[in-house]
Amino acid sequence: MKEEIGTFVKTAVKSSAKIFLLSSIALFLGFIFNLFLLAFCFPEMKSIASNLGPMPIARAGGIGAILALIVIVLELWPIVLLIIGFAFVFPFLYFLGIKKYLLGRELGNLVSENKAWFTDNISKTLSEMIKKRVGSEKIDNWGKFISSKLKELPTFLQEKENWPKVLRFILQTFLKKIRIAEFAEEVAAAYEQKGTQDISVLEEIIKTSLNKAIDKQMEPSSPLFFYIVFGANFGIFLLIKIFL
Repeated sequence: MKEEIGTFVKTAVKSSAKIFLLSSIALFLGFIFNLFLLAFCFPEMKSIASNLGPMPIARAGGIGAILALIVIVLELWPIVLLIIGFAFVFPFLYFLGIKKYLLGRELGNLVSENKAWFTDNISKTLSEMIKKRVGSEKIDNWGKFISSKLKELPTFLQEKENWPKVLRFILQTFLKKIRIAEFAEEVAAAYEQKGTQDISVLEEIIKTSLNKAIDKQMEPSSPLFFYIVFGANFGIFLLIKIFL
């Protein structure tokens, strides 16, 4: 078990490094791309700046210079907004977009490649957690009881100090991806259909539901957010060139 966790964590760390590297490259390229866009917007920015009149108050120094700077920023707010948006906001959004896409893809690959490990260990951990609660709580409705305990899994994972933080983070991200609430309801419904109060069958039910969730929810998605950001970025540039 420890060796398997160690191997899994090493793979996860490599994936994390890959995600950070590629996201950082996206940030850098996004910054360079937007510098080019800003350069092409220079005529429009120059036109806006030409409307700014002289600032005699700036000669007073001190407070006068500060007030003059504030006035300049207020007068040239379109340019300030353009520079902030293109030089900082959009590159950061590219970073987030690529990071989100790669995180989903790497998580999907990680889970798919270690599907047996995931389903075996999570189902075993969950069933053992629920078994421990059976004797300490009064159970009127087994379906609701199982569902409520499964929904507590993210909190339970945080308390698993014998598991590496990287592993706990991956499992929590995985649970968000498969929609833990829906998963819990599905397991509870399957258990009730068995028509038994034998908690020993729960592990197999959880494993079956996990396999279904992995096949259904862990398929790689397109980098939609990245495309939206790029469209907005270039679209704003075109609007500036057309209307200013």
